[in-house]
Amino acid sequence: MKLLSEGVYYFKYGGSDRTKSFFVELNQRLNSSCDIIIDLLESPSIFKDFWIDLNVFQQKIEAQGNTVVLVVGTVQLEEATDTIPKVPTLQEAEDYIAFERIQRDLGI
Repeated sequence: MKLLSEGVYYFKYGGSDRTKSFFVELNQRLNSSCDIIIDLLESPSIFKDFWIDLNVFQQKIEAQGNTVVLVVGTVQLEEATDTIPKVPTLQEAEDYIAFERIQRDLGI
């Protein structure tokens, strides 16, 4: 886990073999005022369990009024859930969260 800016945390997912421990770690480290970027670029294959756990995690984060964004490559994009925003680079993920924060501040 890496703090990119105030309230924006970056996580790199290393592989499907540690799905449960990955989400346990995320849940333990997060507070109610943070947005999350999850980088999947170095994960060659992601199992269905990851997407199920990710959807549950996303619902929790969104219920707190925050955002989850995925950084994905072409392969993961085909597998990914439709409910979570996906971008191709870390910079675009940071920009997406900045835009979401502006919308929240404006009450949109």
